[in-house]
Amino acid sequence: MALTQTPEAGLQVSNSPTAGNFLQYKDNSDQLTWAQASSPEVYGFSRSGSQLQVTTTNGGADNISGTAYAAFDDVIFAATGFTFTVNTDGKLIATI
Repeated sequence: MALTQTPEAGLQVSNSPTAGNFLQYKDNSDQLTWAQASSPEVYGFSRSGSQLQVTTTNGGADNISGTAYAAFDDVIFAATGFTFTVNTDGKLIATI
């Protein structure tokens, strides 16, 4: 199936469509851009005393064993690129 770019009233797209990409609004340019979605990621959280350890699949490049997965205190499935910190109140902060 070939993608075609059809003009929509007031819709400005800065590049040509590509199969599998999505339209994103970027950089306050008042334009949309076709972009590639990030890879899915598994984030496994483990506590060690007052320390938080985060294990990831490195964008799907690494595996997490069933044993390691079962030992996580919590797991999040999200896009790649998140970083996690714990603030002074002990709350988990996720940053993209």
